[in-house]
Amino acid sequence: MQWHKAHKLSASRHLSLPDKMISTLLQVLPFVLLCTDADHNPQPCMPTNYTSGHKTFLERHVVKSSPETLDTGVWEEFLRNRSFCHRPTQSFLPYTEKEGIDAVCSLAGGKLHTGNLCISKKPFSFITVRTGGNKSGGCTISHVDREAKHIILACETIKDACVPVHFQGNPDGQEPQEDAPDCRGPPPASGAALKSADSIKTLCFLLASLLLC
Repeated sequence: MQWHKAHKLSASRHLSLPDKMISTLLQVLPFVLLCTDADHNPQPCMPTNYTSGHKTFLERHVVKSSPETLDTGVWEEFLRNRSFCHRPTQSFLPYTEKEGIDAVCSLAGGKLHTGNLCISKKPFSFITVRTGGNKSGGCTISHVDREAKHIILACETIKDACVPVHFQGNPDGQEPQEDAPDCRGPPPASGAALKSADSIKTLCFLLASLLLC
């Protein structure tokens, strides 16, 4: 009987590898969620560490050479040349309206939507392409549609300018609410708030270091 109890106690102290992995995951999950939350600004026009966000947004959605036709063959060649075939749904806004698109992240051009998203005060005409993935080096395009909707953009501050960094789909055709505030940043953070944000970033850095050990 005593041997059985001792054996049971010993087994409980030596978890199998999968059990250890699950145990570790459960311990770090709250911190992972905290760091993920800290990565997304809760309001528009807040500073971001992703300084290439606006450049990436323009390269994906406001492309000077993007076709104006709805011809699937033309779009297939365009997507293949830019290595965009892996993206199942992608929208392309007119390059000629770049200034107005950037202005969505301003008092003049946008209204607060939710989180760090702002919605345009006016609708934009753009083309949405849906693909089925790569096929023999090309793209299988299922739809090419011209849409006219208010666009929803994530807005963040890069180099002292509030600019779009992400295009959010608007499948339900939402419009800005008349009583919604204009797109703008939050008031300057207090010293305590900045200290708290820095503490979270430091915690995330330490957690990442431990996980990589």
